[in-house]
Amino acid sequence: RVEVRALRSARREAVNRLQEAQGSIRVLCRSRPLSPAERAAGEVQALQPGAEHNTIGFTQTVASGRSTASDARDMTPSGSFRFDSVFGPGATEAELFLEVSPAISSVVLGQFVCVMAYGQTGAGKTFTMYGCGDGG
Repeated sequence: RVEVRALRSARREAVNRLQEAQGSIRVLCRSRPLSPAERAAGEVQALQPGAEHNTIGFTQTVASGRSTASDARDMTPSGSFRFDSVFGPGATEAELFLEVSPAISSVVLGQFVCVMAYGQTGAGKTFTMYGCGDGG
């Protein structure tokens, strides 16, 4: 019983050190894949994860501001953003969970944690929290 307490205490300290190293607030970005309707309309993915695991770039068509396959030749890089982590359209819920699992584990240790999805309608909040339903 004493060993279990010592192990729990050591684990709590390790999780606290990890949280301190990463920061109390972490901002992750996940780009959802195009829906079947978007693909059928010929739209293309405007957000692309960068070469580093924590950047995402976006493109926009020059003429219409809309991203469609017919306009793909007119797409120009418009900028990029840096986050603590970025997950592309092919990322699975398992990959996302691996990133947030230290925070989730700290709940068991009695710490307060909030995981939140934010974005405009259709941006992929539900997809981020629940996935596509195939267990991936």
